[in-house]
Amino acid sequence: HDFMITFIEPNQGSGTLLNMLNRLPPADGRLRRVAVYSPDADEGELAINIFTFGSEHDVIPGPEDGAGILAYAEELLKAGEGDEKLLSREALLDYFKLCEPQYLQTS
Repeated sequence: HDFMITFIEPNQGSGTLLNMLNRLPPADGRLRRVAVYSPDADEGELAINIFTFGSEHDVIPGPEDGAGILAYAEELLKAGEGDEKLLSREALLDYFKLCEPQYLQTS
């Protein structure tokens, strides 16, 4: 079951979201989603951020879930851009294991 923690407070400018992340209580499950409703510039306006936690996902994402990411990383490496240690297929597949399939499919 998913559960949500919502912060509603005055925007403190740069660092508001990080401050909220640092104040999250320990949670059972992984952070699955963050809905960010923070004003861009005006301090004092309300910032509303919703953190959704849930249990471990049943499906471990695979290369097909991150096909777009793998293709882009390959393009970067062929162009001589990026770090091979971070953008290699093996490194990305290891990273994918930490992600939700939907995140990889829409990134």
